[in-house]
Amino acid sequence: MRPKTLTALLVLSAALALFAGACNNQTESRLFATMNWKMRCPDAADFANGCSMGCTEGLNRSVNNFAGVEGVSVSCNVTESPTSRTLNFRIGTSSGQSVSFQNVAVPMAGGSALSGTVRFREDNDYTGLAGPGQPCQVSNVTFTREDTSGGDTVIRGNVLCRAMRADADNRICRGLTDPNGPSGTAVGADFEIFACPGLVISAP
Repeated sequence: MRPKTLTALLVLSAALALFAGACNNQTESRLFATMNWKMRCPDAADFANGCSMGCTEGLNRSVNNFAGVEGVSVSCNVTESPTSRTLNFRIGTSSGQSVSFQNVAVPMAGGSALSGTVRFREDNDYTGLAGPGQPCQVSNVTFTREDTSGGDTVIRGNVLCRAMRADADNRICRGLTDPNGPSGTAVGADFEIFACPGLVISAP
């Protein structure tokens, strides 16, 4: 092989590698999340179930950005089966608070969670099971695309938790709600995740 040809091939290979790296970075940066939530104190019913008294409600927390931008952390993965989709994701603020789903199973067509675990981090790490009759209700889950021209996939849903137990002491209970709900009324927090790996939706 002549030296000029070899040099040209090396330059072309380097250019392709750079292009591939740029494409990979672009794909990763598309992972985007939106969620607003707040830690709520237990109520009388929770006290009756063994939750300790004494609580200061958390601040309003908000994420609305791409993963890795301005300190926002977003990770997501969907595992599909013939009848359900299992969600694993984490949405975190730049100051360290977060909400995560662990093995939350939802019917393939969407709807409410069948099983799984919801966790959030505030002053402690709190955990609650998800599903019918459990402390965390994950509902109104949909799996769509951003637009009809084949845009990014989107997961939307709502999560409402009460009496989630602190990992450090299960007598400490907190709820997870929307920060803008009426005072004294538990309203679930909406979430959106764009371009979650593993979610397969055929483009129109």
